[in-house]
Amino acid sequence: MNSSHVPAPWTPIQTTRNSNDIQVDVQGRSYFFGNNAALPTRIQTLGVDILAAPIRLVGKIGGEPIEWQAPYVDLLQSDAAQATVTGAMGTEGFFVGNSVQVGFDGAIRFDTTITPWLLEWGKDKAKQSQRLETLESLWLEVPLRAEYSSLFTWWPIDYGGVVAATQPHNSGAVPENGMSLPFKPFIWLGWQDGGLSWFSESNKSWQPQDKNSAMEIVREGETVTLRLRWLDGVPDSWRGHVDGWYHPQTPLTFSWGLQATPVKPVEENALKYRMVHFNHYESMPTSRIEIETYEETAQTVLDRAIEAGANVVVLHEQWNTIQNYWVNPKADEIKATVAACHARGVKIVPYFGYELSTLAPEWAKMHERVLTKNADGRFRGGWERLPPQRDYMVCYASEWQDKWLAGIEWMMDEYGFDGVYLDGTSTPSACANAAHGCGFEENGERHETYPIWEVTRMFARLYDLVSARDGIITTHQSSCCVTPTLAYSHTYWDGEHISGLKPDENDEFPFATFQAEFMGRPFGIQAEFLSGQPEAPAYCLIHNVLVRPGVGGTLDFVAPIWKAMLEFGTPQATWLPYWKSADFVQSDAPHVHVSAYVREKRVLLAIANLAAANSSAEGAAEATLVLNPQVVHSVGAEYSAARDAVSGETVAIENNALQVACAPMGWRLIEVELS
Repeated sequence: MNSSHVPAPWTPIQTTRNSNDIQVDVQGRSYFFGNNAALPTRIQTLGVDILAAPIRLVGKIGGEPIEWQAPYVDLLQSDAAQATVTGAMGTEGFFVGNSVQVGFDGAIRFDTTITPWLLEWGKDKAKQSQRLETLESLWLEVPLRAEYSSLFTWWPIDYGGVVAATQPHNSGAVPENGMSLPFKPFIWLGWQDGGLSWFSESNKSWQPQDKNSAMEIVREGETVTLRLRWLDGVPDSWRGHVDGWYHPQTPLTFSWGLQATPVKPVEENALKYRMVHFNHYESMPTSRIEIETYEETAQTVLDRAIEAGANVVVLHEQWNTIQNYWVNPKADEIKATVAACHARGVKIVPYFGYELSTLAPEWAKMHERVLTKNADGRFRGGWERLPPQRDYMVCYASEWQDKWLAGIEWMMDEYGFDGVYLDGTSTPSACANAAHGCGFEENGERHETYPIWEVTRMFARLYDLVSARDGIITTHQSSCCVTPTLAYSHTYWDGEHISGLKPDENDEFPFATFQAEFMGRPFGIQAEFLSGQPEAPAYCLIHNVLVRPGVGGTLDFVAPIWKAMLEFGTPQATWLPYWKSADFVQSDAPHVHVSAYVREKRVLLAIANLAAANSSAEGAAEATLVLNPQVVHSVGAEYSAARDAVSGETVAIENNALQVACAPMGWRLIEVELS
């Protein structure tokens, strides 16, 4: 891959030397690196400045706040795909150096080195060492404007894995009193349209006083500050050591990253990829979807999916005998199925994941070098399936990355597949396998790291080879919205780790949770929701998100939604979400929320009643909606007709008001037309 290659929809990097900073522009975003050791002084996304103040290193030494001197910043080099900025600043006792690399995807890598200072202030080495012994704290702070940091999502969830948790606590609204967390390799703060990701592969060199408060979100007036407590005292490696030429103090390096979101232009088109899964929600004897019949009819399951509106079919893991592998012994059957899909004008993608199977030819030669390992040296995973095999978690920071990508490329060319469906592949799972460079030793213990940069690099390579074949990458993950790795997916499918979303004991629906993790819009990636519950469309539709179905029961309640939205033309409409629609539509029922798709003379209302199923609240089953057409149309506009877009039934409308019956945890699609 050409090192300066920039794939669509990203654009080449542009750099500018301003009087006080280095400006780096990537697609849709701008970063300004100041002479405070090249820490960003401004970050713009969607045309707004999201920082409340420059990102800063703060701390205390000798009982006084650290005062930085000798500031420096410069642009080292740049091309279309990457810019490198360097910066430094010092204080009495040590200095900070930064090497900063900005990628075309907007992901920034900071390698921040803290080094004892031997020049000017540090001529007396004994006094310098004494000075270092008085270091009380050194924190990285990212101050954000509160209006652009109302939501959060972080990873990993502390109980790990795929679990049932109807109110996932790793995503939601930033609490008024802030929050404290142990080290997390990824956290995003933002709002419904965008935000900022902070990430780090490890907490190497970190010494917070309280490990459960290594990371803090602090609210102060109109500012929300993300605080990373790197040091709450003298580093252990510096303590009691006199610096010198032949026995110098060891510099500390903190590697971390930022990425403003959305990571690419937002497409308001939830119907672009209408995917249906086979051999996932239901069991089929083969993957011959062009032959297998639907229930007791003569119609094939493929034709059933296409009739329902599907334009992409996904073959789940049973498409192949070896898990996460590219060679299929029944090649002729696979090619026939692919040809049948293409003849009907639909794309087809197969399952790949995060494992190395004991049946894979490479198992014996490679598994010790490429599998993930815990800090105690044990493998992770062990999924069991037929034919008899166990499948252990592989680390894509290993040589398996090259092997796997070559296999994907061969498979697409050999079988004609149109891309890949990835299960957990974008998740940079913790690994301590020293054989491929993961993990680190500190204080005599082995620690795990999270290979965010290598998984990102792999996805960029995968994106190139799939895009060159006009293919798609659709990624399933659970609670892991790590934007650098997820950025290269065309869609992501989230929700397996919860059993659906429902109102809480106070009859309140967790809107912030859905907006932060499951909506996709603030990341710039189209999201789909994983749920087999018929009430799921209620909270999905008002967020411009659809449930991805299987060919079984879920397709039955998703197909009418597809049909109604396609007939209206939502891909050509302007989406007006419920949090911006108050001037357009008023509901007299507090649990009924409305988003709208607006075209020149018509509007499609997505209506959701998010009262609990057993709610006795006023307006629990119906609402009066009063519309103001002049907000989205011309002055003097009036609506004269309304109908249910699914059933076709007429809905009475008078003076721009309509009465809508909608059961708790239910939904409606109502189309209204101008006179």
